Amino acid sequence: MYVSVVLRPQIPAEQSLLITSAAAVAAARAIERVSGVEVKIKWVNDLYFTGKKLCGILSEASLGADGRPEFIIVGIGVNLTRESFPPQLQEITTSILESGGRPVTPQVLLEETVRELLGVCGQLEERSFLSEYRARSCVIGKQVRLVGGGNDRMVYALGIDDNAHLVVQSPKGECFTVGSGEISIKGDWR
Repeated sequence: MYVSVVLRPQIPAEQSLLITSAAAVAAARAIERVSGVEVKIKWVNDLYFTGKKLCGILSEASLGADGRPEFIIVGIGVNLTRESFPPQLQEITTSILESGGRPVTPQVLLEETVRELLGVCGQLEERSFLSEYRARSCVIGKQVRLVGGGNDRMVYALGIDDNAHLVVQSPKGECFTVGSGEISIKGDWR
């Protein structure tokens, strides 16, 4: 199921940065409710089941002259089945059906996802969804690789702060936050 939802929230720019994390919570709730599959969140925008990617989320905003978002587009893709996965993705992805979930129609999952997304987006100011985001994390307490920007390195994921940034610690003990980018939870971490 692929869906793009256009949101027009009347919020400050700094709150708009929470949309992707809010969408992850909304999609996780929707998937669990309609299929029974319990999913985890890989910071910042992927949902996993038993170490394999089940759902991806991307958000893009257009900011007005006042710095507030004019609109935010949230794209969500959920693997319902694996009928057409290329061979190179077979080991790293899964689907609702393969995960043992109840069969789900795109329509039912779409309705539940949009309903949850609109509800969670109403919690951006108080950030109440972040406790669930943290509880669903599959990276907190683990070594992860920061990827991209020519600065690939291993870090330890300590937590997620109130801005949905990943709090990490370097091997030398330096703590810092990561507000955007990609992490890898796979590979040889020796």
